[in-house]
Amino acid sequence: LLLTTGSLQQAQQAGELLDQVARGDAGVVTTVKARRARLEGLEEVQAGAEATRRRELADAEDRRAAVAAVRAEQEALLSDARAELKRLVKEERERQRRLRALEAARTAYLTSMPVAGGTTLAGALPQGDYLFPVAGPVQFGDDWGYARAGGRSHQGIDLFAARGTPVVAVADGTLFNVGWNGLGGWRLWVRDASGNGFYYAHMDAYSPAAREGAAVTRGTVLGYVGDTGDARGTPTHLHFEVHPGGGGPVRPYPIVTGWPRAG
Repeated sequence: LLLTTGSLQQAQQAGELLDQVARGDAGVVTTVKARRARLEGLEEVQAGAEATRRRELADAEDRRAAVAAVRAEQEALLSDARAELKRLVKEERERQRRLRALEAARTAYLTSMPVAGGTTLAGALPQGDYLFPVAGPVQFGDDWGYARAGGRSHQGIDLFAARGTPVVAVADGTLFNVGWNGLGGWRLWVRDASGNGFYYAHMDAYSPAAREGAAVTRGTVLGYVGDTGDARGTPTHLHFEVHPGGGGPVRPYPIVTGWPRAG
């Protein structure tokens, strides 16, 4: 610098100027470094915020999917509940209809007590050899042909008695079809020596004597009055049918009214 200047004073001035420039450059470099460091820090913060945002979006999507799954499950449960409610309402309406029909029959029974007459079974044993099928207090009337669910008509007689009242064999004979079905509940048949068939249904339980193929005598306890099968929820009773010669059912009212009662 001294060789390129005209005097020592000029060299001194030039040196001071270079020092100022150097200091300025150093300040600029320091500022740039600080700003670069700050920028890198901001970039890291931004990257962290972006990662956080992505995680939050993923979590939100997971929560949205979970909410959708819960909603779908709730809708399915609600649909099942509605279907079940419809089924129960339908069953309750049918039960109420049956109750009304049975109550009407019971009212008729109370105003028209049984009287004997026309009690001989074609080809059967003498009338005195038969016994009334319910051994206890009972109410009944002539409900042959009454309407039943599904367009059916009543093919027997309903003998109303308290639950657990003994049900007895009407004659000496053999048991068959001892068991359960959806219509008759706990039911069985008695076939006498002349081939006449007697059908018992809706019993609450069997006695030990009620076995398939068992031979029974008149008055043997076969079971107990109940409301099983399609009679569930109705007043307890024995559904009883008479099938002369093992054929189709006949009106039982004028037959059973002439039979003596057990006990």
